[in-house]
Amino acid sequence: NALRRFAQALELGAPIQNLDLASNGLGSTGVGLICEAVAWNTTMTTLVLQDNHIGHVGARHVEQMLRVNRNLTALNMAGNSIGDEGMHSLLPALSANPVLRSLDLRGNNITVELRDPIRAVLSQSMV
Repeated sequence: NALRRFAQALELGAPIQNLDLASNGLGSTGVGLICEAVAWNTTMTTLVLQDNHIGHVGARHVEQMLRVNRNLTALNMAGNSIGDEGMHSLLPALSANPVLRSLDLRGNNITVELRDPIRAVLSQSMV
């Protein structure tokens, strides 16, 4: 399908710096395809995945991408209902990623209990 072909182009190094896929209904499967490609893309610095219903499974795909990609400086994951389970997946990757400087997690049903761990990781990695 078209999304798979687009992901393949990204993986082959399409020189895209900013990719906005907000509100495209990607779901966890679609974001998985995108994250596999973005993981190895060396030109992209901004990725917007806002409002794509990725849930906690999609957050795991993002986590795997963040462990590999060292060019992405801005990531918008707002409105994806990743919940605490998805956030727990992301925390180790966020702390291991030295280049990410902007992260939008609004509207993800993350409980208050995770605010301090999130702040700690973000303040450590986003200095």
